[in-house]
Amino acid sequence: MKKSILRTAYCLLLTFCPVWAYGWGIEPDDQPQQQEDYPRVTCVIDTNVYSVHFSAYLQSSADDVLSTDMFLPYCQEIPSTGKAHFTMDFLDRGVRRLPVAVRVVEESEEDPSEVAPASRMLLDVPAKIYPTGIIEVQAPLNKPGRYAVLLTVDKKDHTGKGQVRIPLQVALGTWPPLLFIGLAAAVAAALYVAYRRFRAAGLP
Repeated sequence: MKKSILRTAYCLLLTFCPVWAYGWGIEPDDQPQQQEDYPRVTCVIDTNVYSVHFSAYLQSSADDVLSTDMFLPYCQEIPSTGKAHFTMDFLDRGVRRLPVAVRVVEESEEDPSEVAPASRMLLDVPAKIYPTGIIEVQAPLNKPGRYAVLLTVDKKDHTGKGQVRIPLQVALGTWPPLLFIGLAAAVAAALYVAYRRFRAAGLP
């Protein structure tokens, strides 16, 4: 019985430790060795028309040095607020000959497909040609919520405009670290009380 209790406690600790670390913003991908091997481009946004390599780097304060070596690349879930640096790379080489407009917007909480009022347009770059196919922009993501990067390709073959929408979640979906600490402490206390009761009862 004692071994069973210890085994249960061990399993619970294994369960809580990674989650608790994530609550502090320390994810498995943040480990030094994994940072070294982490790809610069973290995800591919695929639409019916275009595929785009996308990565986001977060500058947590205005005093941070603007060096991508100091940033951890994220995909569509950004763990905290701050100034974001976005890199987009179209896989279709033909896009390099077409003007592309870039917008970063805050989306409506009620309907993520709707853009919030114009006052929440965070960035609006007019259409221009990017000869290398790589687009780099910056925008402030100052509060938790849902955002989107919108890339609009101006097709010159009279087929209209193609748009790539990259939805973002900023500082959403994580519980406060103290809550995990409290849960872990409660589980540990319950296991200790159960162990003392079994021991007092003379069970093996």
